[in-house]
Amino acid sequence: MKRLISLAALIGCVSISSLGQQYVIKEEGDTLSGESLVFVDPIMKAPYFLLDSVQINWDDIALARNQHGVFVNVSDISSGKASFAMRIRKGELSIFEKVDMSVYGEDELPTEMRTGQERRHLARGNMDYLMDEGELFAPTYQNLSQTLQSSERAMGHLQEMRKHQWIKRGLLCGGAGLVTASIITMDGGFAISPQLILGLISTGSSFFVNAAIDDYRWMAVESYNIEASLAQN
Repeated sequence: MKRLISLAALIGCVSISSLGQQYVIKEEGDTLSGESLVFVDPIMKAPYFLLDSVQINWDDIALARNQHGVFVNVSDISSGKASFAMRIRKGELSIFEKVDMSVYGEDELPTEMRTGQERRHLARGNMDYLMDEGELFAPTYQNLSQTLQSSERAMGHLQEMRKHQWIKRGLLCGGAGLVTASIITMDGGFAISPQLILGLISTGSSFFVNAAIDDYRWMAVESYNIEASLAQN
């Protein structure tokens, strides 16, 4: 946590002092800047960053900024080697999305002329992490209920998110129960029954609730950021 708190301060300082430059902040706090920063992921070798002509191991990097954005190393709190999250919204609560650095570490991002597989790795506006005063955390209900408690409007959206989470769980559990019960009561082999159909519909419909959960999560964070911004002006 202490490392991330110092990072938050450095993001603002370096952004001003190194305007127009690309840079990395190493784990120990050293800042290196240059004109070009790319991420290299060679076959059978460990990935690394190339800052101009200087090679830097990926796990020595806490934060990197290239022409596409600001990226935080989240390998220690997420699954996967060389995992980075890009800041997609700056605010009192900055929003980060986990991205593929082999895509965002290039000089140019994939265009419509490139393969669909490459374009699938572009950011989609997912809220994977939040940063509050340098502390990076997942946007779970438990974490958000502590962070957003000073905003009544944000907490209202958060409660709606919670309600839809319980709706999803109810649909999943109810649907799974119906499917299991219909399979147990089958006599003489597999047969489609109204109970089985209802269970499958209930289970499948639970995934449509995800959109509402994500929307209310975004509205909660955005409401908090708007109120924090107005309070500072």
